[in-house]
Amino acid sequence: MQVGRKMELTPRAEALQESVRDVLVRVDSSIAAQPAFDPATSDREFRILASDYTLSTLAPHLMAIA
Repeated sequence: MQVGRKMELTPRAEALQESVRDVLVRVDSSIAAQPAFDPATSDREFRILASDYTLSTLAPHLMAIA
């Protein structure tokens, strides 16, 4: 609610403040959590889309280190 030139929480907003903060912290920690990835045991398949120029420039280097 606006009081003069500033905003103040309504009583309902004050009552919800802790609950909303808790939910936001949980959402943030869920999004920030990174699943473990071990490329040596992964069976995932990746595709790389690149232009012909990029392939002709990078492919020899990538094949040398693979």
